[in-house]
Amino acid sequence: MLDIETLGTAPGCAIAAIGAVVFDPVRGLGDEFYRRVNIKSCVDVGLNLDVDTIIWWMQQSDAARKETFAPATTSISQSLMDFMNWRDHALLSDGSETLEVWGNGADFDNPILEAAFDACRLPAPWGRRDGRCYRTLKNLFPSIAANHHPKAVAHNALHDARLQAEHAVRILQHITKAQP
Repeated sequence: MLDIETLGTAPGCAIAAIGAVVFDPVRGLGDEFYRRVNIKSCVDVGLNLDVDTIIWWMQQSDAARKETFAPATTSISQSLMDFMNWRDHALLSDGSETLEVWGNGADFDNPILEAAFDACRLPAPWGRRDGRCYRTLKNLFPSIAANHHPKAVAHNALHDARLQAEHAVRILQHITKAQP
């Protein structure tokens, strides 16, 4: 499960943080990844800032703003290379040949991260057939509510990825039980 915090809403926007959690319906949650990204490094590779999104961020909680706008030293290029290395490690520990990448919206997390890979001249570490949409999954099963953890900070990429992965596990377990 992938979650990113951005300074825009379309592919080509700057990324402030990347969070991801390995999950599967049998074993639950596994390895986690989190990087806060140096925003200037995003601009340096041609990613854009969106004023409306920055205004939206100013209306979020102190904890979310603090995490998103705290000085980060890891460049977008290094963050993406770290993500690729983490993904390779997750594949090895999981024993899988491919790793499906779930994002919250077919038009948000995955394509924005793919655009960042392109801007950094790096290959996205998943194939075109490996992208999945968590938003679609959760909307197909509205009766299965997402958990909310009191210590989780909304709009923290790792916290959001973890909550989304837990919810996806419960939905996928429900689907599996419903199969004849």
